[in-house]
Amino acid sequence: MKIAYILQQTGVDPASNGVIRKVHKTVQNWQRRGHEVCLFLLCSDTSQVESLFSDIPVIAISDQPPGLLRLNRFRHFSTLTGCVRSYAPDVVYLRFGIFYPSFTRMMTEIPAVVEVNGDDAELRYYGLATRIYHKLTRKNWFRAASGFVYVTGELSGFPHMHFAGPTAVI
Repeated sequence: MKIAYILQQTGVDPASNGVIRKVHKTVQNWQRRGHEVCLFLLCSDTSQVESLFSDIPVIAISDQPPGLLRLNRFRHFSTLTGCVRSYAPDVVYLRFGIFYPSFTRMMTEIPAVVEVNGDDAELRYYGLATRIYHKLTRKNWFRAASGFVYVTGELSGFPHMHFAGPTAVI
């Protein structure tokens, strides 16, 4: 199976990031099982990407400069999802977070599995504009995804995280 893994890691040092290490191990496990996997990464600093992921294919796009209210991320994600569509995977795997409009087109063309790692109800790490945007658009994840993967049973049971389609708890 051909898998595209999309990851947004902005504003953090990729070399010391636990999420990056977890994603790297996941991709390596899929490769050992015979899958063809490419990581599509939007990050603040792309200079370390090649050394961090020397054993897996990565397409990295810098989200710098972020622009007013970080609006450039919309353009950067549009570029990234265009790269994913050109890669033509059988499935897209991505982490639940801020929903960008370019995801809608991509997720209607390619089945997408969304991983939920935490409860987004608080959103305490985001600014006010981002929290409002997320509250208005988060429902798009549940409309566009083909399935959801929850990292705990507790997350799968939250009413605001309910998905009517296929789900799994890992």
